Amino acid sequence: MTAVEIETFVADVVPRVMSSQSALYTGDPAPWKGLWLPGGPVSWLGQFGTCALGRSDVLAHFARVAARQWRFEGFDLDLIAADVAADHGYLITRERPRVQLEEGGPPVPTARVSRVLHREDGRWYVAHGHADLDPLALDLPWKPPANDNGEAHDH
Repeated sequence: MTAVEIETFVADVVPRVMSSQSALYTGDPAPWKGLWLPGGPVSWLGQFGTCALGRSDVLAHFARVAARQWRFEGFDLDLIAADVAADHGYLITRERPRVQLEEGGPPVPTARVSRVLHREDGRWYVAHGHADLDPLALDLPWKPPANDNGEAHDH
């Protein structure tokens, strides 16, 4: 796709993801529900072991997330990559919710999130999402290169 089509896709989807996430952490799952593909198969593989398959399971999972007593301060999202091909697109983001589950509790860690989207009747919907804990934010004995593009490396 062209750079303009990708920019239009990102300009449409990223603000909706951000506002839906913010609503979720303040107890309102409705905007998040509206982000998921209404008629097709959907799935979510979350960073804390969630495996939700089918719209009802995915929406029930996020309703449980919204029902928790979060101390929400904000939500930051960095776009890593995006692309569009006809009515299909994807986003890869680094997301930093500024939330705590309880007073004085640890903050929710940064996540890398990939979303596969499908356009239906001119609107983009999430069909699949996957999140994991960002290894750059974890205290691991090794750190992958920050700009590793997946190409083979000389050793």
